[in-house]
Amino acid sequence: MIGWLSGLIKHKNALTQKAILAVNGVGYQVFLPSPVFDRLPELESPVELFIHHVVREDSQTLYGFSDADQCQLFESLMKSNGVGPRLALAILSQMTPQALLQCVMQQDKLRLSQIKGIGKKMAEKLLIDLKSLMNTPLTQSANLVACSLAFPEDALAALTALGYSTWQAQKVLGELSLDSQDPGDWIKAALVRLGPKQ
Repeated sequence: MIGWLSGLIKHKNALTQKAILAVNGVGYQVFLPSPVFDRLPELESPVELFIHHVVREDSQTLYGFSDADQCQLFESLMKSNGVGPRLALAILSQMTPQALLQCVMQQDKLRLSQIKGIGKKMAEKLLIDLKSLMNTPLTQSANLVACSLAFPEDALAALTALGYSTWQAQKVLGELSLDSQDPGDWIKAALVRLGPKQ
């Protein structure tokens, strides 16, 4: 089983969120969550990815992640009945790991059910199944930022309106620690972290 790859990016397809990674003369096709795909360097640049390798009778598929914790979260999602790799990838494309773990901690099925392909019943089951994550090292960093994720929704809306992805906006807002509930203060602080929009 393949668990990690290091090589050069030979091809990127934004429509299907996949890349081809050249390793020792072999090209590996890897599917990626949107945030990981968006941060890939230019073609012919080196990259390292943690891999989840799915083997079936008629196919083998690779899913790539920027760190081991994200890969572990992907695998935990797939342990829930009814969640396959494509849905798990969709979840991690629309929510940061911290935001997902916050949903689990707060049992926020409404927020989770807003993801395409997840109804209220599946969201409720997922939250129950993912409770086991609360006792793993993966949640330690998430617990540290859980309080700061209570940012004004207007700040999130403003950043996405400026062209930042929901994932980027959630991540940077979740990393902030402000006493103010004024969306303007959160937006200014977030923009400083995000830097100039490319």
